[in-house]
Amino acid sequence: MVKIAVYAIAKNEAKHVKRWVEATKGADVRIVLDTGSEDNTYELLQKYPIEAHRATLSDFRFDVARNMALDLVPADVDVCVSLDMDEIPDPDFFDKLRQAWQPDTGRAWVMWDTGNIWANNLRVHARHGYQWKYPCHEITESTTGVDNCIVVETLVRHVPDNDKPRSGYLPLLELGHREMPDDHRMLVYLIREYYFKGMWQEVIDHGKKLKLQTGGWNVELAQSWRAVGEAYIKLGNEHEGLHWYQRNVEEAPTDLEAWMPLAFHYYEKKMWQHCYQAAIKVTELSLESHNHYVADSSMPWRMYDLLAIACWNLDKKGSAKKYARKAVELNPDDERLVKNYEFIMHQTVKQFKDKNA
Repeated sequence: MVKIAVYAIAKNEAKHVKRWVEATKGADVRIVLDTGSEDNTYELLQKYPIEAHRATLSDFRFDVARNMALDLVPADVDVCVSLDMDEIPDPDFFDKLRQAWQPDTGRAWVMWDTGNIWANNLRVHARHGYQWKYPCHEITESTTGVDNCIVVETLVRHVPDNDKPRSGYLPLLELGHREMPDDHRMLVYLIREYYFKGMWQEVIDHGKKLKLQTGGWNVELAQSWRAVGEAYIKLGNEHEGLHWYQRNVEEAPTDLEAWMPLAFHYYEKKMWQHCYQAAIKVTELSLESHNHYVADSSMPWRMYDLLAIACWNLDKKGSAKKYARKAVELNPDDERLVKNYEFIMHQTVKQFKDKNA
């Protein structure tokens, strides 16, 4: 029988304890390391048949904390599942994992729902031969070079507490970059964090560092180039911003999200033919062929909206009507989209009647 352990780190997770305990009852061993809760998380954990531990980390970092929790897992466990207190596996998660796991398995690909569903192979791994790396946006890595993966058709949902502050990410990412200045992952995530905080000059400065590196996933590179482009525009340099937006689509031409900021830039400048050419990619690239999940679920209807506006201004009234209708179909509750479609319908009918009067 395959022995499964779930392990977690926790801080101020009292509201999630009962749900997490219920969701993980299919595991053989459950271990939670409390890293300094100021609420009653630890006391609540002790009421259930799980191993609750406490540790005080003066300089908290996720890799150290997760490795401490992993070290608490018994040596005879076959497979470990790193499951945070706000993550909920499918009811059949553990049964499917037991059935699929083989003696030589290193990791399992599992679908993860964080608002969009994507494949994750960082959280389910063998008990031995793995450790956590990076102070933030941490990953598991093989310590032996052997990393056999399987696929398990099941899902984990992330249901976060959005009121919980996450202000500690930036200093941890800056620390990671200082420790590993040539590490692509740390630089990409640091640029993203600067972007989220509107630190535009820092986005540009670190984007230039990334530009000098070789390798990296083209989707992440494109995301970074988009951030640099917006940073330049926010600082008043639209020419340079457009250059980076264009570089973004050159980096990942089959990535749907790459085209969105470029299309909106042309929309804002009323460059309708260029807007049309960028936005039309939404109809040429299917989600099935997309090489990355679409983080912005509103993107498809927004792109059809841009197509409708661009076509109207290019005097392509029939196409404008078609795209406006598609935008409404994708987002029927948006009053502006509905009014746009009604306006286009009214005007095209009026023009047809006037022409044939």
